[in-house]
Amino acid sequence: YFNSPMMDPKKCYATTFKDPKVKDFFSFTMYDKDGYLMDGITAQNSYNMKPNADGTFTAHFNCGKDAINNLDSSGLEYNYMVRAYGATDEVKSGKWNPIEDTKVIEK
Repeated sequence: YFNSPMMDPKKCYATTFKDPKVKDFFSFTMYDKDGYLMDGITAQNSYNMKPNADGTFTAHFNCGKDAINNLDSSGLEYNYMVRAYGATDEVKSGKWNPIEDTKVIEK
């Protein structure tokens, strides 16, 4: 798994990444500053994420309901964890790490 730093709830963030082709699934989950799972739309996985036209995926954080695969912290500081179940060698080696490419997006 990969864990982000604490994120500013007033900013829109996004990460785009290639499909890691894990055996089972990958997931994104938001946690509050105390490490607890947050209420609301704060988790998604590869079974319910919509891919981009080129086969990559983009996860958005606090970017609004029109942003693809958006998770919303309801204005609270958060971090997020990415898990890969049935991880491939690429994931295990850290070559696939969507947290590294998380960027602030202007709304």
